[in-house]
Amino acid sequence: MDWKDRIAELRAEWTGRKVIYQGEQHTVVDVDYNGALLIDRETMYNKTTAIAPYMLDKKEVTQC
Repeated sequence: MDWKDRIAELRAEWTGRKVIYQGEQHTVVDVDYNGALLIDRETMYNKTTAIAPYMLDKKEVTQC
C-alpha cells in the first residue's frame, strides 16, 4: 500500500463524519495529502481547518 491508497482509506473513513473540536460540532469535509482532517471551521483565509484526529475533543464520532 502506498501513501495515495492510505489517504483514500482515510477519506472513506472520515469524510462526512460529525466530530467535536474545541467544544463545537463540525463536519469532516475532506482529508488532505498529509493525512490531516479538514473540518468545516472557517478561518480568516480558508473555509476549512486542518486538524489531526488526536486533536478531537471526543473520540466518539458519528457517521452522518
